[in-house]
Amino acid sequence: MACDAPPPKQAAIFGEQLGQLTEALRHLPYEQREVLLLRSHSGMRFAAIAKAQGVSINTVQGRYRYAVSKLRSILDSEADL
Repeated sequence: MACDAPPPKQAAIFGEQLGQLTEALRHLPYEQREVLLLRSHSGMRFAAIAKAQGVSINTVQGRYRYAVSKLRSILDSEADL
């Protein structure tokens, strides 16, 4: 039976990256984090998220853009260390 688990080194790198992402997500305002996770993890469309949050689709799209931008900034600064 073949094992689908990644090699230990690769698993360690993945674990470290997941930890960095989780920590970076904690720095986002709740509304931005919620939009980002609903869109990327759950695959919800912006219109559905807007309806669920009771805001306009433009607000949701803005929250998503700000969340992605802030995550990039946080993770890029960690990569420079």
